[in-house]
Amino acid sequence: MKRRASSAALVEYASSDEEQENSAQDTVELDKTHVESKKAEKPQKKRRTLPPLSQTFVPPAPIDDPTKHQGRIRTTPHVEGQWCAHIYVCIPIRHSSSLRTFLLDVLKDAREAVPSLQSFVAEEETSSGNELHISLSRPIYLRSHQREDLKKAVAGLARTSRPFKISFAVFCELINDEKTRTFLAMEIGAGHHELRTLVDALKPTLRAIRQREFYDNPRFHASLAWALLDKPSTSIPIERSTIPGLPKTLIPQLNESHGKRLSSIQIGTMDVEQINIKIGKDVTAWRFVG
Repeated sequence: MKRRASSAALVEYASSDEEQENSAQDTVELDKTHVESKKAEKPQKKRRTLPPLSQTFVPPAPIDDPTKHQGRIRTTPHVEGQWCAHIYVCIPIRHSSSLRTFLLDVLKDAREAVPSLQSFVAEEETSSGNELHISLSRPIYLRSHQREDLKKAVAGLARTSRPFKISFAVFCELINDEKTRTFLAMEIGAGHHELRTLVDALKPTLRAIRQREFYDNPRFHASLAWALLDKPSTSIPIERSTIPGLPKTLIPQLNESHGKRLSSIQIGTMDVEQINIKIGKDVTAWRFVG
């Protein structure tokens, strides 16, 4: 006859695996406590503070001082690593040419009405003379890596374009987009179509670098002189006086007294044989060979 075990006599004992697991866990906790106590005893090293960078390594920020630039004020803030570029064709003004004599005569008459006009024509005799610019772009703002790409595009345009002739038609007044300067200019007559072709060819490149294209209906011109426009809100002192604009009678008077000579054979047509790009202070030119 089998004897029935009493339930009160049954006792549960932990298995050997559970004992080993608990023992290992206790050891880990003891080791962890030991390491933490050692860390608490060991003093933390202080981080050394780097000395400030010498000012000789920090390029000074440009200061916009209109007194050093004939009163002109920067309209686009300077950005480190950004370059201002401009694409144009030019007309050389040789010191002994009839063109230079003519332009100085016009400037003399214009200054009787606006004494503050600043000339783009060298008024003193120089061996090299100077030049008038006819813009094919607005100001272009490039990052450093974009400079060579734009040069390659302009060089490619020169290879597919031919030299052409231009002439002036009339005098006019033009004001810049920022309304800070007014210009006494001469508008292009012959050569307008060829200039427009160059401008249209530049559009894909300007779009690719996210720059504004030239004007939809461009008035191609060469500026003869400029003056600062009134800007009452500015607090920057300037040496040059400002004007509200050219007198309304000035342009009609110049066209009446000098217009025939401007478009005459004496001044005549001029050859455009190359395209130029100015990036910062560097100018590069490519001759038309198409």
